[in-house]
Amino acid sequence: DSRAPLSISGRERNVAAGKGRDCGRTGPRLTMGGMIVGVHPLAGFDKVLHYLVPEPMRADVQVGALVRVPVGRTLRLGIVGEIGAPKDFPIEKLKALAQVLHPFPALPPDLLGLARWMTGYYAAPLDGIIET
Repeated sequence: DSRAPLSISGRERNVAAGKGRDCGRTGPRLTMGGMIVGVHPLAGFDKVLHYLVPEPMRADVQVGALVRVPVGRTLRLGIVGEIGAPKDFPIEKLKALAQVLHPFPALPPDLLGLARWMTGYYAAPLDGIIET
């Protein structure tokens, strides 16, 4: 099945998703006792937001997963774009991921990498590219 999850490490997922450099991440999956993910919300702005992943959801979270995240006072759909957080990231301000909608990537890492390339080439917002 071409949509089955890949069994690769967090760093390899970042490389497959077009993030070939280390980017100063704190670790492949866990940071200070918790898992942090960077999510591209499908909410009309082109910014990665970071969230803590509750323990019961950790096994289902991977790059490309479709998730529901709090943005302001509402819940929005988003795509997990990275696992980990930049060094010295203020984790005490993070909100928790609300829900993992599918246990497989809705957007495989290679297509997420293509979407990121398209944002630069076509000067289009990432959420618009992902939604189409």
